[in-house]
Amino acid sequence: MLMANETRVLRLRRGDRAVLEGWTRSRTLQRRLVDRAGIILAAADAFSSRAISDMYGVPRATVLLWARRYEAEGIAGVERDRPRSGRPRTIT
Repeated sequence: MLMANETRVLRLRRGDRAVLEGWTRSRTLQRRLVDRAGIILAAADAFSSRAISDMYGVPRATVLLWARRYEAEGIAGVERDRPRSGRPRTIT
């Protein structure tokens, strides 16, 4: 697992590298998914959380969030957002 103060290699599951690399090359996929895929691939390639946060312009906490989420749930945990608290938006 990728920790805040160290560099550890995130282990990808079988077949996930090809899927994530496809996401990073996509022109139609949502930008947030492209960035998440890049973050996970960089973590798997042993970049530090600080280096990844600099590459993608996100806080280190975001890098750690997606690395941990991938580790716990795989691609399924990365491709969809979790429900947020609060009342859903209404369109009038």
